[in-house]
Amino acid sequence: SRIDQVRSSVDVLGISVADAAGAYTQSIAGLSSFSELQLKAASSPKVVSSAQALFALSAAKEKAGQERAMGANGFSAGKFQPKIFENFVSLSGAQNALFVKAISFASEEDKNAIKSAAYGGASSRVEQMRVEARQLALAGEPTQITGPDWFNASTARIDGLREVELTLGRSLEREAMAVSSAAATSTVTQLIIGAVSVCLALGIAFLASTSVSKPMAHLNGAMTRIGGGRFDVKIPAIKRKDEIGEMARTLRQFRDELSAGVETNEVAMYKGQAFDNTPSAMIMVDIDGRIKYINDATMQLFRENMDTFQENFPGFNPDDLVGNSFDPFHKNPSHQRGIISDPSRLPYKTKISLGDLHFEMVVSSVTDREGNHVGCILSWEQISEKLRNSAVLDAIDRTQAVVEFRADGTIQTANQNFIDITGYQLNELVGRHHRMLVPSEDLDGQDYSEFWRKLNQGETSTGKFRMKAKSGNDIWIEATYNPLVGPDGSVYKVLEIFTDITASYTERRRMEADRETREQEVQHVIEYLASGLRSLSSGDLTATIQAEFATTFEGIRADFNAAMTKLRHAMSDVVDNANGIQNGAGEISQAADDLSRRTEGQAATLEETAASLEQLTASVRAAAEGAEKADAIVREARSNAENSGEIVRDAVSSMGEIESSSKQISQIIGVIDDIAFQTNLLALNAGVEAARAGDAGRGFAVVASEVRALAQRSSEAAKEIKDLISSSTDQVERGVGLVGRAGQALEEIVESVADISSRVGEIASSAKEQSTGIAEINVAVNQMDQVTQQNAAMVEETTAASHSLTDEANRLIELMAAFETGSASESSAGGKSGVRQQQSRIAQSFKPAKRAAAGGRADDVEEWQDF
Repeated sequence: SRIDQVRSSVDVLGISVADAAGAYTQSIAGLSSFSELQLKAASSPKVVSSAQALFALSAAKEKAGQERAMGANGFSAGKFQPKIFENFVSLSGAQNALFVKAISFASEEDKNAIKSAAYGGASSRVEQMRVEARQLALAGEPTQITGPDWFNASTARIDGLREVELTLGRSLEREAMAVSSAAATSTVTQLIIGAVSVCLALGIAFLASTSVSKPMAHLNGAMTRIGGGRFDVKIPAIKRKDEIGEMARTLRQFRDELSAGVETNEVAMYKGQAFDNTPSAMIMVDIDGRIKYINDATMQLFRENMDTFQENFPGFNPDDLVGNSFDPFHKNPSHQRGIISDPSRLPYKTKISLGDLHFEMVVSSVTDREGNHVGCILSWEQISEKLRNSAVLDAIDRTQAVVEFRADGTIQTANQNFIDITGYQLNELVGRHHRMLVPSEDLDGQDYSEFWRKLNQGETSTGKFRMKAKSGNDIWIEATYNPLVGPDGSVYKVLEIFTDITASYTERRRMEADRETREQEVQHVIEYLASGLRSLSSGDLTATIQAEFATTFEGIRADFNAAMTKLRHAMSDVVDNANGIQNGAGEISQAADDLSRRTEGQAATLEETAASLEQLTASVRAAAEGAEKADAIVREARSNAENSGEIVRDAVSSMGEIESSSKQISQIIGVIDDIAFQTNLLALNAGVEAARAGDAGRGFAVVASEVRALAQRSSEAAKEIKDLISSSTDQVERGVGLVGRAGQALEEIVESVADISSRVGEIASSAKEQSTGIAEINVAVNQMDQVTQQNAAMVEETTAASHSLTDEANRLIELMAAFETGSASESSAGGKSGVRQQQSRIAQSFKPAKRAAAGGRADDVEEWQDF
């Protein structure tokens, strides 16, 4: 019900980790105690021993789980708290003690498994981590081991212990089954005897029917008792000579043989059960070396170490051994045959090594009923773990103090470490009671008696104890008291294993005392600092700490007093400066108001100037554009004039060519006129000749007349053309003269136009430069306008800031009034005059030089001077 409550609390997160762990630990301890109480009902010593080994290993596994949690806490935090480290060390010692207890009660086979899980594999890794944990806790040496590293290694170790725990559980189960099987075999034997008795009773009843009832009744009674297993019964009528006597003698022989047979069967049954169920590995061979039987322990041994056997004996198979010779397993089989065939050499002991496995083998003789040697029993004992365990126990004996007590507390023995720690000699300890090692004040009361009462109940005690040395000095130890329970369930011995922690304990006590002293000193410092800070929070800057501190904290007191003094002086200066700031801020605010008004006027003037310059810029830009257009027109007219001059010159040239052509035409006309005259002469001659010819020449005369007429007409036409050409020549000559004069006039025009174009270009260039200059002036004025506007805005912000500064200065003075500095605040009378002088210097530095331009307006000068 408690576990159910814990589970419900866990579901709703209503329980702490420590409480939950404590509840489970308490429940596990209760179950372990209940299991140990059940041993009192067991009657088999082997069952009790196996159970003791199982319970001790289970308890060690539980301690390992607790150690895992504490170790993970320490390694994750990077340090071990003193209390946690004490528990951590005690859990380690408790596990070692429980392992020793488990090994002492376990069978040889199970001992090996326990030692392997307790000291090898993952356990060796955990032991290395324990060493680093001690270095971390005691010496403060850093470690690379993390909480998860420790947790994983511990988990692997716990898993290995769990496997061994299951193995021990199976061994315990086999022991219990063997006891149950033996009881069942006894019952079967009794049933067989009863059946035989019934058969005999039937035979006797048959004889009784033949009138021998009384002797037969006696024989029947004897048979009944024999059937009940009473083989010492006296047989009646054994001396009679008749059939009844014969029956009596037969019954006696049957009784003796049955008694011997039952005894033999019982012996054989016990031996067979012992051979089969013994944890010792045994092989039965005949005198020829042929394997007759292999028990379960041997088969388990072969299978668990199959790789080693197959490595040494290729093809090894334990299932094929029975019925075959053991010769393949020996280098010199004749030697082994000589041993098993000669009983005088038996028993024979030897040691065998196969790789990492080491065995001790004992060869014993097997005889028949007549005592003849018929074979051998080969007993195998694996001593690999025994050798290793012996080394481990030696290591424990070397590193830890060990002392053994009887159940009443009487010291039996102790190792050298114990003697070295306590200072006693062994003969001074043996036979003395444990109380001789306990300080007298720890013997008072019921605690000491209760301590031994729990040990005698089988409860292990682990923790930190104080021991008294021979010198009377106290020794602090981390110890585990381990009760060893015998087959009858009672404690017959208590084994104490401990480690001397006096140095670490004393150092821890010293550190605790130092810590308490430091805590008192710190508390003293805190109280006075708190008082001083309360005074400071209330505004009293005159408070100081007069009480003396410890040397370590004396610097804090001096620093506090110095800080209060500096703060007091600083606050006084702040008050004085605040007054000065208040006066200066008022004057700055007034000056800023005046500057704001003047800046606004200047901004308006610059805005008007900018507008005028903008108009002037537009006019100049238009004039420049007109000049550029005029320049372009003049350049075009000059070009046209130059082109006209060229045309006139071409015309003059053409007129000259025309004049030359007219003269040539006149010459041609003259030639034509001469030809017409000659033609006329020829026609005249032809007419004369035709007339001379008479009628024969009349047709020719007509032609000649026509030719003469044509010549006449050509002459007239030529004359007219000549006259016309003469007239044209005169006109051409006049035209040439006029064109020449026009060309000269055009050249003069071109020169004039070129001069005009040059002057117009200069005018356009000047107008453009004027436009550019005015534009730059306009830009500068616009920039000045913008700057003035920004200055106006800045002046407004400055005015607002100066008013805010005045308000803050007033507020600062009000706040400073809450502090007590021990001196009256002085108003800064000279602050105002100092601020005014500074303002005057600033005004002088910004006053511009007077302009020398004539015609400047007086109001403009005043405005610039104000600016």
